[in-house]
Formats: sequence, structure tokens, C-alpha cells
Amino acid sequence: MWGFGFIFKRVLTVSWNDDIAHPFVAYPELAQLVSRYIAGVSILEFLMSGAFAAIIGDDGRITNATLHHIRNISDRRIVLENVVRTLDEEDELRLAIEPHFAGIRECLKLRNALAHGIFASDDEEGSVTVISWTTSSQRKLAT
Repeated sequence: MWGFGFIFKRVLTVSWNDDIAHPFVAYPELAQLVSRYIAGVSILEFLMSGAFAAIIGDDGRITNATLHHIRNISDRRIVLENVVRTLDEEDELRLAIEPHFAGIRECLKLRNALAHGIFASDDEEGSVTVISWTTSSQRKLAT
């Protein structure tokens, strides 16, 4: 497991202008994948807003006034889940949305690890690890 000593040694001994200062420089394809994933979460946000609007029969104005004042996407997800669960168990919208809750949670969990994690590379192994517990209140490690 990557420890603080390794991270600090690595950060403090490499100039930020060096090519090896960040794994994204050494692995540009990784940088592209991470940025595409994070950007793609915007589509998920749009779909979540659309689902919320459909449930309340809104043209988008009430949805924007409600959801977009909640700054954290995970909190918006919780609101959507709670609203969906107020629908009858056989409701068409509930049946369409509810099965995706676990996938949405996992998607957002990975997005947060990628967006807020520290990327550390092992040049000898050619591997990159995302250390998310340093910036997460949940203190979990994602690789």
C-alpha cells in the first residue's frame, strides 16, 4: 500500500516541471480516460435531472430550482432515490429508474476517487494507483 512517506518523498524530490512529476505525463492515455470518465458524469447528472423532472411532472424549472442548489451530486442522487421510492412499487418510472441506483452509486464513487484522489505511479512496475483515502472522509482506497 502506498504510504505518506512514499508520496511525500516522491513529491518533494521531483520538480513539478519534470516529466515524471505526475503519472498523467508518463501515461497520457490514462489522463484521457480519467478526464473522459469525469466529463461523462455530466451526462449522468443530466439524466438524473430528467428523471426527477419526469417524476414530478415538471418542465425543468422546478427541477432546476430544487436540485441545482444542492451542490454535491451524491446528495442529488439521494434526493432522486428518495423521490423514486415514494412512487408506487409498480409505477413505470420507478421500475425504469430504481434498478440503476447501485450502478449510479458506483459511478459516482469512482468519479470522486478519480477527481479527488492522488495518482501515484510505480515506474518500475508501470502501474498507477489512485489514493483516494487522503481526500475522502470515507478513507477508502481505489485502484
